[in-house]
Amino acid sequence: MLGGDEKLIAMRVQVDCRKVKAGGSEPRSFVLGTRRLWVLRVLERHANTLSRHFTVSIADGRRFELRQDIATGEWWLARVIPAALT
Repeated sequence: MLGGDEKLIAMRVQVDCRKVKAGGSEPRSFVLGTRRLWVLRVLERHANTLSRHFTVSIADGRRFELRQDIATGEWWLARVIPAALT
């Protein structure tokens, strides 16, 4: 369920990842428009046979859901949660 200012989006984004101990990777930063946003923390992660999903936070308190299509490797911005709703 979406909150008042929460927005569902389907926008391709560039995501840079870092390796993690479990042998996989997770988002380190992503580019939104012309700005690089650095991931402060990965809050949630899950995967299915088609995609990997990460809910991340950045320094100003906003949260973003990033989704990677496993078949193509493309990253998408799926959702934005403003800082006021966190």
